[in-house]
Amino acid sequence: MNALKAAILAHEQDFVSALNADFAHRSREETLMFDVGSTLGTINYLLRHLSRWMRPEPCDVALIFQPSTNRVVYQPLGVVGVVSPWNYPVGLALIPLATALAVGNRVSSSRRNWCRRPPSCSYPSWPRRSKRIRSRW
Repeated sequence: MNALKAAILAHEQDFVSALNADFAHRSREETLMFDVGSTLGTINYLLRHLSRWMRPEPCDVALIFQPSTNRVVYQPLGVVGVVSPWNYPVGLALIPLATALAVGNRVSSSRRNWCRRPPSCSYPSWPRRSKRIRSRW
């Protein structure tokens, strides 16, 4: 999680320039607030609360099984698929990715290839830059 957070911070300007190019003059502040800022806020929230969420929970035991104990131990599910939409591709791709990685799952992510407004949906810079960022962390 810390490596993902460091990668996002290190490539903050890459996100801004890619989304500016893809969305035809998208505001820098909008990208920093809704894509980068919300993702970093979610990662910080996950880091603060993850140990409490993953702690085993004690459960009641039927009378015939006394004096035994029972508990729920949370485990990863395996592989989680994340499909990101076109309108906020950084935040809506990396927040579910961070959440799935935080609990120990593997993630297969892709972007949505189709939408009703083709000029807005064809963001060519974002996939190229995201591959470069992924290869570094």
